[in-house]
Amino acid sequence: MNPAWIFDPPATSDAAQAADPAHLLASFQQTIDSYPQWAGQLEWSTYDPTSTSGHTHRHGRVVIRYGAGEGGGEPGIGFCVVRHSAKVSDIVPSPVERAQGNAAWSIDAQLPSKELLPKEKIAWQDDTHFEGLPGVAVQVTLFADGGYAVAMKISHVLGDATTLLTFMHDWAATNRAMAAGTTPLPRLQPIFAPSFLDDKATGDIDAPEPDLEIIRNARLLPIHRYDWFLSGGPDCPPYFLPSTVRPPALQKLNLNAAYVPGTPIPWNEWDLSVPVKHTILYFSPHEIQRIHVQASSTVSGDHQQRQQQQQQKRLSKLDALLAHVWACILRARQLPDEETAFLDMTFSFRARLGLPASFLGSPIRLAGAATRGEAAQRNDLPALARSIRSTLGMIDDEQACAEILHDLAHEPNAQNIWATFLGRRHTLVTSWTRLGLYEVDFVGGVEGQAPRYVDAAMPACDGLLQVSESAPLDGLARSNGNRKDWTRDGANVSLHLREDVMDRLCKDPLLRSYA
Repeated sequence: MNPAWIFDPPATSDAAQAADPAHLLASFQQTIDSYPQWAGQLEWSTYDPTSTSGHTHRHGRVVIRYGAGEGGGEPGIGFCVVRHSAKVSDIVPSPVERAQGNAAWSIDAQLPSKELLPKEKIAWQDDTHFEGLPGVAVQVTLFADGGYAVAMKISHVLGDATTLLTFMHDWAATNRAMAAGTTPLPRLQPIFAPSFLDDKATGDIDAPEPDLEIIRNARLLPIHRYDWFLSGGPDCPPYFLPSTVRPPALQKLNLNAAYVPGTPIPWNEWDLSVPVKHTILYFSPHEIQRIHVQASSTVSGDHQQRQQQQQQKRLSKLDALLAHVWACILRARQLPDEETAFLDMTFSFRARLGLPASFLGSPIRLAGAATRGEAAQRNDLPALARSIRSTLGMIDDEQACAEILHDLAHEPNAQNIWATFLGRRHTLVTSWTRLGLYEVDFVGGVEGQAPRYVDAAMPACDGLLQVSESAPLDGLARSNGNRKDWTRDGANVSLHLREDVMDRLCKDPLLRSYA
């Protein structure tokens, strides 16, 4: 994960002092004391195929070694400051400008995302190297007009978007307090306790064999099982072939009953040589409301209005917006009517299993909603939205999530089974809504400074979609300001598609039919 928070020049001398790199470094060092594991060394767990070692020593499990102090061989955290010759206004349109005309912003042509990120490599950044590499690196970029950016690179095994926002809010609060001379400093209470998640699994995850009934139940859920060990055919890109070979340690092992071969990866659906275009689509609050109403229009008759209101309560605005964008993507991909496509949605175990909101890590998985191409051609928003909601509804069950954890714990290899893919039939979705993305305020004061823009910096992969609230149009940071109605200032849809598909999508007359 590589997000960057980009800020306009501070409006006052006090704000400028709070945003000074030396001050940001001091508050960062104070904050990171509550996140000591981030300075540790990520590495592979010792593999032990015996029945007595438990799930943490099965093949392909990751651990972090930390707490040894100086001389303990821990890489620490990278922190650097660089200067950039551009003005903030040169690289990012203002929130008001981005909202005008419902335009599609070709972000890569203007925003130099890579230049805002630390050049220092982090663990598994290249999917291979980790020894001596930090799990986290930070860069502060100073622009020519006094604006600045704060960017982080973090290994996904250490944290998802929720974890990262927990840290960013803690850091910003500490920085504001130190700038104001407030004592005591904010009490930070992030929770790093992986065993909390383990305890939520049903059955015995340390037993030598899984519970087959639990496994069967888990695999009835709408989660793909793409099997890398079965995917080394002629369509596989040559540089992926090594990862499709069963590791030597598992070749002679009598795999347990949890290993039921999955589905070979459909490499023929994803041409990695075709250029990918990145576009930010802004949707206004009014537009999202109209999409929500249309997606909820599933009934007719005398009681239509009442039933539609009930349906609207069940379907979220995010369900509706995703249904609309998904339909546009499938039309742009020219998917045949009879072909099945998937919207693979990231979901978190936190709320579903009663874990604290400040629980650190990446307790996430993906569930795949399915539809046929004909639904997009008919622009059947209600059908698409129902597919999304019913899929997530199956995952919202606490028992279902506990069974997923049991299944994952007993997988013989943690990297073999993938729950998503990309290319012609798949769209991979991650939502950063209701996380306070634009509430990260380092300077405070009477009128806090919201970021001008938060760049998620997703990789350029065909079919990658990220949704977040848009920046406040008045530029002011508000505590919990966007979380009740995250669409108050509109929404940003960050979308990567192959160039020809993106061009067709942006020309689709139905894309802005609710504006």
